[in-house]
Amino acid sequence: MLFIVLMAQTPEDVDFHIAKEKFVSGERVCFEFINRGRQTVQLPSPHPWMVVDAMGEIMFSPMAAQVIASVEPASRKQWCWDQRRKDGQFVDPGRYVIKMNVYIENEMKVFRRKIEITK
Repeated sequence: MLFIVLMAQTPEDVDFHIAKEKFVSGERVCFEFINRGRQTVQLPSPHPWMVVDAMGEIMFSPMAAQVIASVEPASRKQWCWDQRRKDGQFVDPGRYVIKMNVYIENEMKVFRRKIEITK
């Protein structure tokens, strides 16, 4: 008799984490994606994140080569945003969302974390 066990990656196996929700204007905003699971998580690029404002407008999206990157099991990747818009100027104080796209078992998942920038 042959048994096949399918190991599905569960939401508890991955996390998109920011150490805090409030940042002072000009402070670096660092965040990380953690893969605690047993399967590799694919990223659509080496920098698969963007920052949007309260209206949904993209404030910043890093330039990245169109190559698939990955987060191996039991590992993490970290990125930082310097609070600059795509034109190089600092964003105004306010509320923003950091969005990140990943592929888990060939299905795209979108992670969102809210932050606030104060003066």
